[in-house]
Amino acid sequence: MMGQGLQSCATWTQKRNAAMTEAGKMERAGAEAWVAGFLSAAGWYAQAKNPLLNVQMVEVLDSIDKYCIAHPDDPMVRAAVAFVANH
Repeated sequence: MMGQGLQSCATWTQKRNAAMTEAGKMERAGAEAWVAGFLSAAGWYAQAKNPLLNVQMVEVLDSIDKYCIAHPDDPMVRAAVAFVANH
């Protein structure tokens, strides 16, 4: 594991709540893209269980937000894995 997935959930929450400056938008978009990519890969490799089937991205992000608020010290990858487990 490398990249965004190792950042803490507290960092995710900061990025999601950041002022929408150009730099803030880029940071937020990068974190959201990492989550989408991770979940897409999970669906690709699991094939029998696609966590993104019939789910809107807004629902994904809301789920990650809730997990990260409840578990600020966890790395983002744990929030993504929890989403996969629940979908």
